[in-house]
Amino acid sequence: MDDGSSDRTVELLRNISASAEYQNTILNQMGKASALNFGIALRLICDLY
Repeated sequence: MDDGSSDRTVELLRNISASAEYQNTILNQMGKASALNFGIALRLICDLY
């Protein structure tokens, strides 16, 4: 097994975790925004890509 590939996987997982924490912080700060509005925004963002 390639150690470099394993290192990249760990780095990717760390980035995903950091991204999730960042998004959590944003959601907590946007107390007025409902989960429904977030879902709609997420869907619109996904549709753009």
